Amino acid sequence: MHERGTEEASELFLSARRVRSSRVLVPEAHAAVARARRARRVGPRAAARPLETAGELLGEVDYIDLHPAVADRAARLAVIHELRGFDAIHLASYEQMATRDSALVAADGDLVQAARELGHAVAVAG
Repeated sequence: MHERGTEEASELFLSARRVRSSRVLVPEAHAAVARARRARRVGPRAAARPLETAGELLGEVDYIDLHPAVADRAARLAVIHELRGFDAIHLASYEQMATRDSALVAADGDLVQAARELGHAVAVAG
């Protein structure tokens, strides 16, 4: 099962010293597997392996929860940059936890564009 940007994101994940994300990454990763099942790109048995791998990788992530300040910032970003909800949450979470040597990893064009417009370092996967 390969979503757009999967290989690039995997390489970035494995080479990173630290991986941080909004906790919405958890349902998004599982939704990607469900989407592949719905599209019949993977069968129910074959979907077990990506879910297992996702669980292992997600266990290595340091998460930021959706605190009110992050939610409020995400709401503003969604309107200003016309982002989908989860993308706005990812960007607001990135802003909350970014350090000088951080980069936002994204495959979604709108999210990449918004992050760049805000002056953030972006690693494009896909």
